[in-house]
Amino acid sequence: MTVETTLQDMFDNYPKLFATRQDCYDHLFATNGCGYHWMFGQLVKCEQYNKEIHDEDYLNPKVVKAEQSIENIEMKNKMDREMHEFFRMEALEEDGIDIGPYVPNKSSRDPNSNILNVPDDIKPDWKAAVEEYKAILKADNVCLKLKY
Repeated sequence: MTVETTLQDMFDNYPKLFATRQDCYDHLFATNGCGYHWMFGQLVKCEQYNKEIHDEDYLNPKVVKAEQSIENIEMKNKMDREMHEFFRMEALEEDGIDIGPYVPNKSSRDPNSNILNVPDDIKPDWKAAVEEYKAILKADNVCLKLKY
């Protein structure tokens, strides 16, 4: 699937969550467990990834759709925000350090996130998308140590 097809799919199916390219990139590249994996030089949905790797589609589409529902994603975002604020207050009280406000997705520097695991065989359109996202992160003063 091309970058543009993937983004359009996100815009069409989840318009309340993905209004801009950056919203999509934050989810695809910086959110661990986003539902996409690198395969054949491009990001593909987990269902396709699991079918290719395991030669079976063992994910129940109803469960996947429920996990990706707007309500569940909004609840996860709320929990992430509350958890961040808890750790922020703890760091302030114990160490006198302010780790800053919660920034959805981009505060995730999980070593398993897609932005930190770009494959060597990345397709040109996906490489351009990664470069575009790196420019967005740089403009937002987010520093990531990338593979290439």
